[in-house]
Amino acid sequence: MRKREIHKYREKFINKFLETIERNESYLEFINTHKEELLSNYNIGVWEVTFFDVFNNKQLNNLIKGIHNLNNKKYRIELSLIPKKYKNLMYLNIQYDRSSTRSLCKVTFLDDLFIDDVEAGFTQINNNQAVVEFRISFKKSMTHELWIDFIKENKELLYKKKFFGCYDIDKIIRSEHYSLIYNSISKVRDAALQAKLLNTFRLNFGSEYILPQYNAVYVPQEHFKNEYFNDVFLCRTYEIENKYLVVDLTSEEGLKMNLYFSGAYSAMNFLQLLSNYRMDFYYFLFEKIESFEIDSRINKYFSGSKKRVSLNDYKWLINKIRSLNDNKLHQGYRDSKELLENWTPFYGGEEEDSISFENGQYTKKYNTIYEECFDHIKMAYSIQKENLVILIATLSLIASLIGIFTTVLLEFI
Repeated sequence: MRKREIHKYREKFINKFLETIERNESYLEFINTHKEELLSNYNIGVWEVTFFDVFNNKQLNNLIKGIHNLNNKKYRIELSLIPKKYKNLMYLNIQYDRSSTRSLCKVTFLDDLFIDDVEAGFTQINNNQAVVEFRISFKKSMTHELWIDFIKENKELLYKKKFFGCYDIDKIIRSEHYSLIYNSISKVRDAALQAKLLNTFRLNFGSEYILPQYNAVYVPQEHFKNEYFNDVFLCRTYEIENKYLVVDLTSEEGLKMNLYFSGAYSAMNFLQLLSNYRMDFYYFLFEKIESFEIDSRINKYFSGSKKRVSLNDYKWLINKIRSLNDNKLHQGYRDSKELLENWTPFYGGEEEDSISFENGQYTKKYNTIYEECFDHIKMAYSIQKENLVILIATLSLIASLIGIFTTVLLEFI
């Protein structure tokens, strides 16, 4: 399907989607019928949303330069790191046995109806990559009605975004599967919010994938029931001092986390978690995206669909192995138990024994994956180089024989 056709398809979807949830009588009747079980979804409010993306030094330079060049009539910019116009600076340092966090910027939206500001900071996860968090604050708590208005206001940003997925909504309406349309509201608003972020900042993974995301969600006390949050279908829950961090295990790309609370709110310090748990917490957030990356870059060599190994793919795999090796001396998680001392993990209503990213489980897993991939790619690349040497030698021999034959022929003429 051509790009223009894809854009038109997305446009048709989003307009039909909005029309359905606002004016379709059958859909509204479905909502009214299930009003009690959906009531809490209409009374909750999202206080802030945080997206996470990963950058190398060159990409971080481009991000900072882009922030520096934002239109000062639309944004008020407080930039902690000043870029060089024609030169890339070194924002990342060698950090084998330590890690640090840094503030990046605060960008205030001067003419936006919904977003107040975005604060960004970053921490290194290895010697050549940093995770940047973009924490979005709103002018008021974002309720269901405000999210619908937000989608309508920013729908045009979605038409050309690769990460925005849609489906045959006319078929869904005919089959009266209105629960699917209702459940799609959160996905559409997440995509619209990421599109808004991408319209302001030069993202990396965020230009192609749905990014890992955290939502701070206020729930009225009458709907705040502990037994519900400890057993959310296909989700893992972390109880943290009377708050519940619910992690959606069905996320297709970036991980989605909702922190539900009903009293005082204090922001979670994800940069501190990344600083201490580095690559393990990185894979906790980005595992689905990494799976897509491995599949697109490496699987073609295992399946035999591509016989020549790309140098870029080979370098990518080497850098992945190096990124894990950079963490061998960094044992910050051993001294960081206090960060998780109030975390109690639940799955299926049962308390679990451990938290997935605290004991090096992800780095062990990906060490094995990358080493197996590297053995295969290294062998294929070596054979490729040997074949190239043989080909060059053969061509040289043929050229030499042609030269000899031409010389001999000229002597007889």
